Amino acid sequence: MKLVVKNAEDLTEDQFNQINRASLREFQTALPSREILTGRLFFLLLLGKEVLAIGQLLPIEPVHYNHASFSILGIGGIIAKEKGRGYGKQIMIAIRNYLIAKDKTGVGFCMPRNREFYEKCGLDVDTASVQRFVYRKGNNEITDQEGQFIFYHDASDHFMSKVISSSDKKVILPTPPTW
Repeated sequence: MKLVVKNAEDLTEDQFNQINRASLREFQTALPSREILTGRLFFLLLLGKEVLAIGQLLPIEPVHYNHASFSILGIGGIIAKEKGRGYGKQIMIAIRNYLIAKDKTGVGFCMPRNREFYEKCGLDVDTASVQRFVYRKGNNEITDQEGQFIFYHDASDHFMSKVISSSDKKVILPTPPTW
């Protein structure tokens, strides 16, 4: 097994197809087109040419909070071909190590049943702030992560510490948090 990190545009056709099939299986949704994936970073655990696990980081900017703008990385698309074998954990630890090396805040959303997994991977989990992560559609502010928790790695900008310490301020995202 080997772990590789690739820009979306550098994925082989076979890797793209394997990731797309995994996304359909796990989330019942296909990957967006390659053009839309530009800018995403894919973490792949490979056995030969077989993709055993996947994770993604994508730039989310600008994120507005408390009259300031932040740049974060959305963590998403975490899929292991087989559960319970440590494949997903290897991906998440690699993502966490990347965030540490680049001094970037990474944020993802998970169901409560997955909380322990992310904590075992060295990430923090916040159970109270998810409703404050909103995006704008026209004049409406929308949040669609009901029932989810936030898992994250905080960088030296302390973005998540600031969010958690103030329970009334909204985090305005540029796009829906479907990463």
